[in-house]
Amino acid sequence: MAGKRSRAQGELEREILAILRANDLPLSGKEILEVFPGSKPAHTTLLTTLDRLRLKGDVERVGTAARNMRFRATRTDPEHTGKAMLDSLTESSDRRASLLKFAGSLDPGDLEVLRDALTPKAPKPPKVDRGE
Repeated sequence: MAGKRSRAQGELEREILAILRANDLPLSGKEILEVFPGSKPAHTTLLTTLDRLRLKGDVERVGTAARNMRFRATRTDPEHTGKAMLDSLTESSDRRASLLKFAGSLDPGDLEVLRDALTPKAPKPPKVDRGE
């Protein structure tokens, strides 16, 4: 019989990914638990969640020996967010309407970032080697 859920759905995955993304080196399950914020999940729960993240392509295992298994995130937070947005757009039955709804929900600062990203930039002139 399952116990009472102590986290919202997806919260444990988000916390694990945040820890992995904050570290340059791959981490073991024990190392992840050492820096885990708030109540720590059971080691088996952590490993099960890491395996689910691996199957989704969000985490990769580093090493082959079970005792030395380490994990790292496969994407940065911005890469992950961009992929999630594209995945949602791909699943939409009306891509145009979804894009318009999304853009209409953005605050002015975010709209400015998008406008800047979509504005063509003038190419930089090639460097001339003057033989100096």
